[in-house]
Parts: sequence; structure tokens; C-alpha cells
Amino acid sequence: MIFESANHRSEQDINVTWQYYLDATHNKVANDPHATEAPYEAVINMMRDMAIRLKNSDATFSPAMLIPMIETYAVEFQHNVGPRNWVPDLFIHVQFPYETILATLQGMFANNLPPFINRNRVILANHMVYLCEQWYSECIRANQRLYDSEENAAAIDELLQTLLSEGLQGDDRQQAENLRRKIARLFR
Repeated sequence: MIFESANHRSEQDINVTWQYYLDATHNKVANDPHATEAPYEAVINMMRDMAIRLKNSDATFSPAMLIPMIETYAVEFQHNVGPRNWVPDLFIHVQFPYETILATLQGMFANNLPPFINRNRVILANHMVYLCEQWYSECIRANQRLYDSEENAAAIDELLQTLLSEGLQGDDRQQAENLRRKIARLFR
């Protein structure tokens, strides 16, 4: 909050501070035998609180910085802990735009950024399919244009096809195939 109040815009300083705050939040709960929440839950609550305090500032609450940081944290410290989609649900809850979340995850996936290499790539693929489904549901629920435009819908369809060809398995594969069919039906 100090960075925001002082209009401090150094990305490196802000990133280091966020990493410190994330680590401190995790460690405080992980090392407390009387903690009433899991570390990932403490991180969720911290992020929600900071989203309100910082009013989703582009400088100090940047999706481009926070999405990779939280995804990495989840894989390195909270893998298979909590609900499967707590990370994308958090991004949706703090009101990062679907398009921004998806573009950031796509970039991480395409660039094979550690720790999202080999078998961990499927985590990003799963999160992208989940986000596409959530965005679709939000558009239908709000009676909005699907994915905000035909171009976005076509890009989502192409992304899903890419993820299917990368070897999505099980429920995620089925969800991606079903979503592609839904998109195709709406654009016939």
C-alpha cells in the first residue's frame, strides 16, 4: 500500500515486496500449529484483502506479475492441496479480466516457464480450460456476447484445440471438447 500511496512504480521493488508478502503469509500459517486455515487459504484471503485495498491498481496489483507468482506458489508449495481450481477462482474473484488471465497463462504455457515444464504444464492447461468454461458461463449468465467478440471466441476455440492436441486427459479433455461444441453451435 505504501508503493501505491507514494506512486512508486518500480516493478522490481513491487515484485520483490509481493514475493516477500506471499512467503511471509505462507510461512506464518504453515509454522503455526494452531492455524485455523491452510496456507493456500491464507494466501487467498491476503490477495482478496489486497485487491480491495489497492483497488486492483495496474502498478501495484498487476495481473502480469501476480498470476505467474501465485501459479508458481501453488505448484511449489500447495500442489494437490485444496480445491483443484482455487488459483483461477482467486483470479476471477479479485476481478482480473478473463482475457488477461487467459493471455497470461497462455504466455506461461507457450514459453515453458519453470516450474511449468514437463508434467506441470498440464496444470496450466487445466486452468486455461477451466477459465474458458467459467468465462463462457459468465457470458451466458449475463446474456453477453460470447467471449466479448467472435474473434475471441475463435481464439478460444483454437486454444482449446491446441490444448487437446497437447494431450489433455480425463475430465479436462471432455470439458474442452464439450466447450468447443458449445462454441461451434453458437457460431453456426
